[in-house]
Amino acid sequence: VQKVVHHPAMPYELIGGFTAALRERMELSARALEFIILTAARTGEVIGAKWREIDLDGAIWTIPEDRTKTGVEHRVPLSHAAHSLLSKLPQIEGTQYLFPGARQGRPMSNMACLKLLERMGHDDVTVHGFRSTFRDWVRA
Repeated sequence: VQKVVHHPAMPYELIGGFTAALRERMELSARALEFIILTAARTGEVIGAKWREIDLDGAIWTIPEDRTKTGVEHRVPLSHAAHSLLSKLPQIEGTQYLFPGARQGRPMSNMACLKLLERMGHDDVTVHGFRSTFRDWVRA
């Protein structure tokens, strides 16, 4: 039996101020991290997200089974904030990814959001920890 290791998370009481600061940043990694927070999705699901998975009219993001941890298709309802974020994202020619990486045809690095957290002075939390922040907020 493997022992569960919890990822350091931001207390949900601080998420509003953090998100406001995040929205001030212009990096694409800031939009990716904001989308992670808004959807409570896993980092890999977000950075690997493709425009064809997004239904802006229906406000649904459908993650195919081959990109989920469970191997089951997952439909994520898009909140107004998540929908607005996606509506403002540029669809960059030559890439299928919402959050393209520096290398042509590749998604953003899974370290991009973690490095952003460090630049913002939050090296005490992890990107995956925002899933726990969301869960704590729901339970409150």
